[in-house]
Amino acid sequence: MKKIRKISVMFIALFALLGCASKTAETIDINDDKVPSVYAIIGEKKITGTNSKIENGVRTTILTYGKNDLSYDEVVKYTETLIDDHNYILTQQVEDQADGSKEWVIANDSVTEGHIVLVAFHYSEEGETIIDYVSGEGTLTRYE
Repeated sequence: MKKIRKISVMFIALFALLGCASKTAETIDINDDKVPSVYAIIGEKKITGTNSKIENGVRTTILTYGKNDLSYDEVVKYTETLIDDHNYILTQQVEDQADGSKEWVIANDSVTEGHIVLVAFHYSEEGETIIDYVSGEGTLTRYE
């Protein structure tokens, strides 16, 4: 019985270290910030991988969606909704990569003074779509 309990505790600890995200979570919580999730804006999509880490005071949560689980139009709608309705700004234009994928970044002020939140998109029609949520020290200059 003790061996089963020990193994169960190890699996729970491993799961917590790897990070987790519910496919029906309304927000992605990153430090003190709450970013509306894909689910809240687009609807339920299958998350095939999660990872969360803190390195040099910067927290990163990475969500991976499998091939064909999230269309380009859906990712664009998610991006535009964060910009239009949640005060994010485009900080890196859409760039076509050599492998045919597309990447872009949006940002917002954090609720924590002196911090910002970045959301980086890595869209691929041929593979996985990855969204990185990053929070750490920084400033965001908005031009009116």
